Amino acid sequence: MKVKPYKCQHCGKMFASKGTRREHEIEFHSTVKPLKCPLCSESFASKMYFKSHMGKHAKGKPFKCSYCGKQLSCPSELDQHERSHTGEKPYKCPQCDQWFAKLQTVKAHQLIHSGIKPFKCPHCDRAFRISSQLKLHILLHTGVRPYRCPHCKASFRTKSDQNRHTLTHTHSSKAAMTCTCSTCGRSFKSLPQLKRHETEHSDIKPFECHHCNKTFRSDSGRRKHLRTHTQPSAVTDPYKCSICVKTFVSLLQFRRHVTEHSDDKPCKCGHCGKAFRSDSGHRKHMGVTHPKGVKT
Repeated sequence: MKVKPYKCQHCGKMFASKGTRREHEIEFHSTVKPLKCPLCSESFASKMYFKSHMGKHAKGKPFKCSYCGKQLSCPSELDQHERSHTGEKPYKCPQCDQWFAKLQTVKAHQLIHSGIKPFKCPHCDRAFRISSQLKLHILLHTGVRPYRCPHCKASFRTKSDQNRHTLTHTHSSKAAMTCTCSTCGRSFKSLPQLKRHETEHSDIKPFECHHCNKTFRSDSGRRKHLRTHTQPSAVTDPYKCSICVKTFVSLLQFRRHVTEHSDDKPCKCGHCGKAFRSDSGHRKHMGVTHPKGVKT
């Protein structure tokens, strides 16, 4: 196994050389990304990561998805992409029962158990587990919406929001949904969505509780049920409110609850100065009051 003695001071990731550690710190712990790809919307802080990205464009995308025909740059990207069709999740968190499609998602998830949030917002007191969450949050402060609809003047903070909006310009949003349920005719955009839906028509319940033998259609339903057999603890309900001692299974539930005890409103609108307790409240305000974002 390759020795990695150099540790990132921000997130703790280990590297084999000082150079790769330095490039990582520049790319993933910097909010300024001056190196913009002329062929797509990606931007970079590190020259090494920028050159690697440009190399993918130069090589082309010879690897084709067998499900949707999308072209990918390398076999690893192809494998990762095809899991979005198959629903395969080969990576398991060593601290809980959750499975993931990507190894990097497992690593990001493990920070939930550690409580480490190395990515801090320069505009407010919020901190995040991964850099992409910070980047998305910062757009709430700046009002910037980098993804523009090719059919109208609408712009969006995320690519997924743009894609959903673009469907409204087609004759029917169902035209973009290629996976159809053979039982009820309902259509879905991906095979995993269709498979999850089809369990609703089936009497098969392969996931069994080892305490009471009750069965469930999905593993997530079984996991949720298992918590009824245990007393709240640091393992089953790791997030405990210090004010009312209520416990929670997920960090998201815990955060939402904590805001009920606080008058703090850390999410401030960059347009009118109105403040909110949560990002969701801020986003709702932006969508209703400032739908066009910042004019450029």
